[in-house]
Amino acid sequence: MQMPQITLRPMRESDFPLVVAWLNNPEVWAATVIGAFQPTAATDPDLRQWFSGKMVKNPFAFMIERPLDHQPLGTVGFKGVEKGKAEIEITIGDVHEWGKGYGRAALLELLKLGFGELGLNRIVAKVMKTNQRALAFYMRLGFVAAAQANVQSNLTEVFMDRSNYEMNLSAEVR
Repeated sequence: MQMPQITLRPMRESDFPLVVAWLNNPEVWAATVIGAFQPTAATDPDLRQWFSGKMVKNPFAFMIERPLDHQPLGTVGFKGVEKGKAEIEITIGDVHEWGKGYGRAALLELLKLGFGELGLNRIVAKVMKTNQRALAFYMRLGFVAAAQANVQSNLTEVFMDRSNYEMNLSAEVR
């Protein structure tokens, strides 16, 4: 399967209603969020503050779009970038676009940014143990399951080191 074209662009305040709609979809929630489904209102000031502070002001948080029609498909980004390490988060919010390669394309772009421009040595992701689809996704790309001592019991941590990236994926993202 040919990888689809995507664009990563910075998050904007105008993306807030769409991200809230994605968060209010139980399928998306089950795949990406820890805990029981809790519908949330766009009028919730805490949610707005989270979005503005953690998404819009984060220089490493991006909206995933199809370049031809600028259709937003999801979000991807780093959080906690420090000491050569960062945690990655990815959500394909439009469930009709699941399984079409957009997540892979976005993750490869973020790995290129992380190991290239940012000079990271390790990128980690925390995945719900019940989300076998996400775990398989990361493993297909070459992520490795970490020891579980420091991770909450409902999460699995996976990681990719720079050497693994350079050996297995760097040619794919050039």
